[in-house]
Amino acid sequence: MNSKRLYRYFESINKAIIIILLVATIAVLALQVFSRMLFSRAFAWAEEVAHYLFIYLSLAGAAIAYEKDLWVSVDIISSKLSKRVQNIYYLVVELICFAFFIIIAFVSFKYIASSKGQLTAALQIPMAIPYLAVPIFFVQMSIISLNKIFHFFKGKGI
Repeated sequence: MNSKRLYRYFESINKAIIIILLVATIAVLALQVFSRMLFSRAFAWAEEVAHYLFIYLSLAGAAIAYEKDLWVSVDIISSKLSKRVQNIYYLVVELICFAFFIIIAFVSFKYIASSKGQLTAALQIPMAIPYLAVPIFFVQMSIISLNKIFHFFKGKGI
């Protein structure tokens, strides 16, 4: 799969995830507000669901932002460098990002394995479900990072 198709694939999946989860979050929070207004009681599970949906939303958005180079960066140092040194600088930054993504994904898989048997407080679902957001999106970002590094070595730069 070439990089443009890979990026479009990740982006379309992440956008679909974001839309579905955003609608679900709005529905759950609206239900929570109306239950408080009408019944003076809140559903115990609604806040927990909103938290977990927000985690998935945030990480899916981070993956799209990383793919499109929309993350905030400070370029005080890189703007002062020559084009050749700037490319090396960006490569080093990309290698550090790749290492970070792989480490977080690896540690999160271990964390999920250690949470075996734990259930969420209100929903009583396995804690692995909310925790799974981290490795899903960090593996995705590591693939994107690896692709950026590959393109750098093909001579296209980062």
